Amino acid sequence: TFKSIMFDVLQEEYESFINNPDNEIKEENIFHVLYKYTLARGLKDDKSDGLLIKFINYYEENKEELNYFINSEFEKEFALDNELKPYKLIDENDKNYFIKGYIDRFDNLQNQVNIVDYKSKKANGVLQDKLEEIKNFKDFQLGLYTLYATQEYKKDVDSYLLTFKTDNDYTKFARVTTNNGLITQNRGKDTGVWYDENYENDLKLNIFSIKEKIENGYFRFDSNDDTYCGYCEIGFMCNKSLLSKGKIDG
Repeated sequence: TFKSIMFDVLQEEYESFINNPDNEIKEENIFHVLYKYTLARGLKDDKSDGLLIKFINYYEENKEELNYFINSEFEKEFALDNELKPYKLIDENDKNYFIKGYIDRFDNLQNQVNIVDYKSKKANGVLQDKLEEIKNFKDFQLGLYTLYATQEYKKDVDSYLLTFKTDNDYTKFARVTTNNGLITQNRGKDTGVWYDENYENDLKLNIFSIKEKIENGYFRFDSNDDTYCGYCEIGFMCNKSLLSKGKIDG
């Protein structure tokens, strides 16, 4: 029954997405069809498990611990003020925040808050490169979520990235947690980042440093990792090809 429901929901949402005049899709193409099949595989046939079946398995395994998602919020909006304290948004037109974002899933459990960010990236293990980015403040996402939750809810917080695109049923491939006991060792390396007082202070310092650079018009391009450029909305204005070759000063 669960599989049948998931298949029907997928069909409805897919049609809604394809026919939505507000998106940038002019017409359905083969990539849409293939990804839909990746989601649906195994729901109505005997093929290997697709992403939605893996989600069903994940839910079945964790539903009691998660209290059947009764205490969970999805696409939870949060905001921080200029001092990086939780800010209560008055309405959708309120712009008096410093940072605003959305958390994919927020489980407010009895003794702990789980923060889950779903990823489409394939991962079968911890991914030490992602942990290094989090440790060295090249990736702020889970740190910001944890900063908000620790102040607003006064509980232990366990934040992590979760993917179903894996050889397993699911994989948690990064963790930021206030509970150091959740950070195990794998081949002599930590499987997560401990969010203690020192990490929080360094996180804030790095955020304020970036804020100051932006306000002073400092936008030097760092060509060490060009992959981040894919997320930039003003790439058409950037002389990154010249900056990376040292021809002009940022």
